[in-house]
Amino acid sequence: MHSVLASQISRSRSDEGVLDVEALCALVEKTYTQMDQQRARGERAIALMVKEIEEANAAREATLERLPRARRRSKGCSRNMPASTMRSRIWRKASPCMIRRDV
Repeated sequence: MHSVLASQISRSRSDEGVLDVEALCALVEKTYTQMDQQRARGERAIALMVKEIEEANAAREATLERLPRARRRSKGCSRNMPASTMRSRIWRKASPCMIRRDV
């Protein structure tokens, strides 16, 4: 027997040990209602996560579509810089005109 049902049965018994069927039905109904509410919350949470993931993927796709144009623009930024600056990870992260090439 499921532990929840056993608990409901024990709570539905009177002091004399007689089972109150109406009380048991009320407890079972309350449990089903709570489970339905939890399932609805879970489904809503999943739907929100799916929406967020779809939005993040759309933003990523838009960024990837712009990337080749950004790489073409960045070639002019590096012409007057020393090679040691170009190899610096700090510069590649900080410079808006540079795209990291070691990724």
